[in-house]
Amino acid sequence: MGTHGGSVSAAISGERLLFRAEVAKILNCSERTVLRLVQSGDLVEVRLGTGRGAPRVPESEVVDYLARRWAAARKESAKRRKQREGTSALSPDRVRSPGRRHDGT
Repeated sequence: MGTHGGSVSAAISGERLLFRAEVAKILNCSERTVLRLVQSGDLVEVRLGTGRGAPRVPESEVVDYLARRWAAARKESAKRRKQREGTSALSPDRVRSPGRRHDGT
């Protein structure tokens, strides 16, 4: 589990630190998915206390993650839209001649 200096300074500045369950609720996913996001580096969590500590995710990490996902989704959507625009509904391979039936006879 990662601890980054930026997250510690966020915690010191009074930023809200969320439990995994709170993050899961915001993202509408399971706590296990939140753990996977932390393990993959998509989210950063800090541990408070001694021993195992209480893992928390700074609220700004969740906002940044959602912004990255939103940007990726918009980029993918634009890519698909551009591909669709390149395929005309009247392209020769999509138009049947009036004298032929659909089955090719």
